[in-house]
Amino acid sequence: MNKSFNISFEILRYWSNRDFKGWDPYDMLNSKVVQAIIPKNSHFLLWVCIQLGKVLPINLRRAMQVPKTHNAKGVALFISGICNYWHISPKDKPELKKYLDRLIIILSDLKDPSINAWGYGFLWVARGGLRFPAGAPNVVVSYYVYSALEKVANLKDYNPPVNIKDWIFPQDLLEVLRRTEFNEGPLFSYSGYEGNEGVFNASLFASLIFAKSSEKLDEHDNRFVLDSIKTVEDNIKEDGSIGYGQKPFQSWVDNHHTLYIIEAASRLNRETHFTFNQQKLDKAILFYRNNFIKDKGFPLFLNKSYVMDFHALGQLLRMREFDLYGYSETKQVLDKWQRYFKKSKYPYRIYKYGTNNLNYIRWTQAFMFYGLSYFDRYGNAKS
Repeated sequence: MNKSFNISFEILRYWSNRDFKGWDPYDMLNSKVVQAIIPKNSHFLLWVCIQLGKVLPINLRRAMQVPKTHNAKGVALFISGICNYWHISPKDKPELKKYLDRLIIILSDLKDPSINAWGYGFLWVARGGLRFPAGAPNVVVSYYVYSALEKVANLKDYNPPVNIKDWIFPQDLLEVLRRTEFNEGPLFSYSGYEGNEGVFNASLFASLIFAKSSEKLDEHDNRFVLDSIKTVEDNIKEDGSIGYGQKPFQSWVDNHHTLYIIEAASRLNRETHFTFNQQKLDKAILFYRNNFIKDKGFPLFLNKSYVMDFHALGQLLRMREFDLYGYSETKQVLDKWQRYFKKSKYPYRIYKYGTNNLNYIRWTQAFMFYGLSYFDRYGNAKS
């Protein structure tokens, strides 16, 4: 098998030996020390703790008593990747089945007790008043879980250890997500809590979830899905760029969130009776190629080539399914950064003057496993 295949299985075995538990860039508020000394209502100080946990190259989590935990999105990424390898490596099915059984049990344990939805395993606070508790259902985590379980359901020779039928693109989140309307138009929120409205990729993921639901939407919900899709279309600028969200402090353009928009729009057009404006989508696809793939630094943020993030590389590899970017140009990016894989892990970020080697399961390792699985499955078959 090729190098990417061998790396994927090395990652998978490494994390299986740790029961798929690890740290996350955003998990500092799980610290027993932080919980003991910082008031729960001190939004700013809690936000600062998260930011320090994200950017410091030194891992303070052990000293700060941050436990290693399961992460529903990370689990879903592993499941999707395993399903891809199930199709291309039949001889490995017995080993893959062992991992798949365990991961589905973990998802069952992480599911919200009242609805078929999932959230992050940490308190999350951010600018603009965003705050939701650990485990609170949100659209992004649930999107990845639903997508992974859809892949599991399509495996003809696998029976999951628990019944997952009701977990595949349900409508449970319809009554949870807030529906907001700014000057730019209506959007679904990230979760049911205030302060997280206006995020374009989250709203488009929600639109896709409800468009793919096996239950028929009523007229009101159907109209909101249509209108929320149009809002995202309208916010793609003439050059093809789109910011993170509608609020003034959400105007940045970055690598992986641009691809999230392209992924969700592509799936809407391929998998549902809803449509995303193809001209707008084509502009976004071209913008991404010109500003991220063609930039030798493969930057995380637009026009800021001093930071590269492996999360973004994983998402680019995932896009091989849609054949929007050629195999050769994708492989060229992968080959440049593949050399950083050492001791069963990729680094978190590469900076102009150094490397952050902290080992994060969801953000980096699961996402690279996920991306490599799409690269291996779809490879140059369409090129």
